[in-house]
Amino acid sequence: MKLFITGAGGFVGQALRTECRQRGVTYVGAVRSIPPDSSDPHLLRVGDLGVCSIPALADLMQSCEGVVHLAARAHQVDKGEGDARALYRGINVEGTRRVLEAAWAAGIKKFIYLSSVKAAGEWNPPGEPFREGMSNRPEDEYGRSKEEAERLVQAYCESHGMQYWILRPPLVYGPGVKANFYRLMEAVAKGRWLPLGGIQNRRSFCYVGNLVDATLYLVTAEKADSGIYYVADNEVVSTTELARRMGDVLGNRARLFPMPSVFVRLLARLAGKKDLVKKLFGDLEVDTHKLRGLGWHPPFTISEGLEKTVCWYRE
Repeated sequence: MKLFITGAGGFVGQALRTECRQRGVTYVGAVRSIPPDSSDPHLLRVGDLGVCSIPALADLMQSCEGVVHLAARAHQVDKGEGDARALYRGINVEGTRRVLEAAWAAGIKKFIYLSSVKAAGEWNPPGEPFREGMSNRPEDEYGRSKEEAERLVQAYCESHGMQYWILRPPLVYGPGVKANFYRLMEAVAKGRWLPLGGIQNRRSFCYVGNLVDATLYLVTAEKADSGIYYVADNEVVSTTELARRMGDVLGNRARLFPMPSVFVRLLARLAGKKDLVKKLFGDLEVDTHKLRGLGWHPPFTISEGLEKTVCWYRE
């Protein structure tokens, strides 16, 4: 098996390349630009996938048997940067279309697309986790662009006879994680008081090692139906429990106190962070029965994932 990996220099891409080397899976790693400190001879600069040459991309895919499309615009669009919808669609939709067309031109028959739970929505009612076949309700331009790219992958692969798998993980964490997960870990590590005590929500997370394991499991499986698959750690935890477990692994007990959500919502609104309340207090749970029905099981527990993440943080 030889894979063509887009976004190979990103958070998930780096983890996937490491796992490929450990398993003896060869790959070509496509990156926007090669990091100056990189020693990986399998990285190739392709620039912006939203405007790249399809024939040139297809040439780079020659001899590959599968494509793992990770490249995406995932961060928030900065003010003054331009139209959010156009910026997200440029990479997440148009870039995906170009990768699909290049894969077909190169004769590739297996395509994995890394999407996000945000293509389905930001939260779910208690006791109703996200599962395949439910109606989508993305709430921001990122989520809408990922859902549009999913539909593009489905339509293109089905019309061209390509196998495809679309993975929808919740928040992915692990060595190299950024954004809210990193900020929470840092706050716990520094002993800051946090208004996160007593939260009874249910949230799914996905350790990056579990995500790349599921990716390689699908692309090398002899029989795995094309379609959308949710992937996550086996255990669902509350925001309070996550912070406490971080503290246990850090050896620095999380300093948590309960605060009524109405006050948190007010403070978040004043700080321009009202969406953060959903992530702290709301449910976001995914059902992974479809993927586990193929015989896949997460090789890492959430505790093991946190230990590896904390080890990286300390370094």
